[in-house]
Amino acid sequence: MSVVIVMAPWKVRCLRAYIAAHLHATIRTVDLAKVVQVGPFRLKRMFKENFGCTPHQYVIRMRVERAQKLLAMSGDSLAQIAAECGFAGQAHFSHLFYKIVGERPGAWRRARVVPQAPPIY
Repeated sequence: MSVVIVMAPWKVRCLRAYIAAHLHATIRTVDLAKVVQVGPFRLKRMFKENFGCTPHQYVIRMRVERAQKLLAMSGDSLAQIAAECGFAGQAHFSHLFYKIVGERPGAWRRARVVPQAPPIY
């Protein structure tokens, strides 16, 4: 019989905020554990119970979500977006984006972003 570990709401908020603020950088389990004042192994168990995935899976999903927002609202290159979202490189970004979204980032952007009409003078 396994014990369900429910995380206090403030801990969930702190983890979400920390991850959102540090998406561009390396996020280690040890750092997340310090945020909520538990050990790394306990954090992994608590995280999985409360978020439904591992810390690593959650961080990747949040990075892909941020990349989708940047793809939709900026003309930055895929390499720039990959770096801004904390991916190791454009290939890493494209691979994980495809794995999660089911489309390559460039194709996703072309299918959803309406080209801007040139200004009328």
